[in-house]
Amino acid sequence: MQNTTKRLLMRAHSPSNTDALRKWSNDPEIQDLTCDTPSHVSHSDMTSRMGRWLAGPDDAEHWAIHLRSSAQLIGFIQIVFIDSVHRRCKFGLVIGDRREWGKGLGREALAWLCRHCFDDLKLNRVSAEVLCHNKRSFNLL
Repeated sequence: MQNTTKRLLMRAHSPSNTDALRKWSNDPEIQDLTCDTPSHVSHSDMTSRMGRWLAGPDDAEHWAIHLRSSAQLIGFIQIVFIDSVHRRCKFGLVIGDRREWGKGLGREALAWLCRHCFDDLKLNRVSAEVLCHNKRSFNLL
């Protein structure tokens, strides 16, 4: 599987992503669109979370989304609850860099995610939970 699309490159996370991920995790608008109960994420919280992601549990994958043209980190994908017996998973996708909103990059990342889940992971069902007021995600799905 190619980890690229026309404009995006999906890579494994690296510790250098921690600050951007923490910034996005604490962004009030992103929290409002993605969290049931928003909370502050400290640097040590994010560093610990990154350590868990890098350790790579068997039932999850965490990808960093970069622009191909500049290698700039713009967001992330989480594929979780990967169930190879029932061939399903859940996912989360965030374009955290606001300068990249409204350009169709979320749709492009979602298309890659689905191909990866169906072709590489051999799943037959992917699902996501969307808050009712998150219009962009609602329209994406």
